Amino acid sequence: MLHLHSAVVGGGAIDARCLEPVMEALVFLGRDLFADTPGFYFQDLASYISGIRHDASNATDGQYTCQPSGQVSVMDFERALDRLLDCSLRRADERPRNL
Repeated sequence: MLHLHSAVVGGGAIDARCLEPVMEALVFLGRDLFADTPGFYFQDLASYISGIRHDASNATDGQYTCQPSGQVSVMDFERALDRLLDCSLRRADERPRNL
């Protein structure tokens, strides 16, 4: 469950075998912030920590993303670690073995 202004990890893999993970620290800003673009809104954690807010005059300094309902791909920190470990194990299986 997403909580307003909570830190989450967004990401997945850039390849079909899930060997190359891509992850980004995000903050959940809320749902349906703009009527013309409904969905779940996130901001990059670095700009959020530095004080940039989506509804302030410095909003253009942040990076934002909107994920449509049913297509939200974020997870908590522990789940992100599980995904990275899974990726690491897959990568180890792909390495050539020395005999």
